[in-house]
Amino acid sequence: MSIAGNCPGCGHAFRFPESARGQSARCKTCGEQFCVPPRVVVLEQSPARPRLSAFGYVRWVGVPLIALAFFGWIAAHLAVRAFTKHQQADQPADQQLGSVARRIREAEHAPAAVQPAAAQLVKVELIQARIGLPRIKFVLEDVVADEDGPSGEYYRRTGTKRLLVRLAITNVTQNRVIHLKGWGQSWGFDERATLTDELGNRYLAFRNDLRVHFLDQLENVTLAPGQSAEDLIVFERPLDQAQSFVLILPHANVEEAKEDWKFQFTHQQIKR
Repeated sequence: MSIAGNCPGCGHAFRFPESARGQSARCKTCGEQFCVPPRVVVLEQSPARPRLSAFGYVRWVGVPLIALAFFGWIAAHLAVRAFTKHQQADQPADQQLGSVARRIREAEHAPAAVQPAAAQLVKVELIQARIGLPRIKFVLEDVVADEDGPSGEYYRRTGTKRLLVRLAITNVTQNRVIHLKGWGQSWGFDERATLTDELGNRYLAFRNDLRVHFLDQLENVTLAPGQSAEDLIVFERPLDQAQSFVLILPHANVEEAKEDWKFQFTHQQIKR
């Protein structure tokens, strides 16, 4: 089989054997040197891979992502609802209505077929719970110190803030004189105020000793009808992990009272 072609210089026709492919040749007419065309090898092409259309991309990628986001939103919504319901269930009704300063709970006794006469003698209110430094007096040195005073003795000597619980006690009778002992200064086992949290911790209350006297605390007080007095209880600073607290005031501190007073408040209601 021969190869037919034309000279690139003069266009003269030529014919070469198959074995001359890729070799140099010279035109006999014009002397132009050229290369005999080599064999052309045509490779078989593999079929093209079909491209994913926009609809196919949405189908195989978008749909799973949308489904994942939807179910994730549902799970998060249910978790938030469950947490909120749990928090509300743990909170007392008074706490959901307002802060500690809005009277967490008035004095009340368990209802009975015949209400005891002493049940309405006094009204006890928890008017504030805050973290701070109480006003104190150093007995031996006759120095009064508080967190706002210029001496700053309490800061230099202790540097520890406490939980200060302030109470208001009111004689609600019209013709009775009520005798009571302040809970902040009570030493009797059945007269001590107790503070606990939901973790099972019990916090100690600080009282007067031979070196330090806490001011703003009641000792022995007589209340005429309509008269009020305030008492202060100084507790250890509660743990930051604790979220809810229960304060119990023994009835033994109030003359003729039959039932203890119980108050509940949360970590968020404590002022700082």
